[in-house]
Amino acid sequence: MQKDETGQPVVVMLCEQDGTRVEDENRLGEMERNGDTLTVKWKKGATGTDTFERLLDVDPA
Repeated sequence: MQKDETGQPVVVMLCEQDGTRVEDENRLGEMERNGDTLTVKWKKGATGTDTFERLLDVDPA
């Protein structure tokens, strides 16, 4: 898991459109997990927060 300089987990979303990177659309945010929800506080590429709820656990096998 990637972490920032303070140890906070981060998420990075790289945008690609028609096979070409679109750096202006990239996003960077800090993640906070609380039970079955994940909240992302956007630091670059977007503002505010998004909260995601776990839909199901996927077996990687």
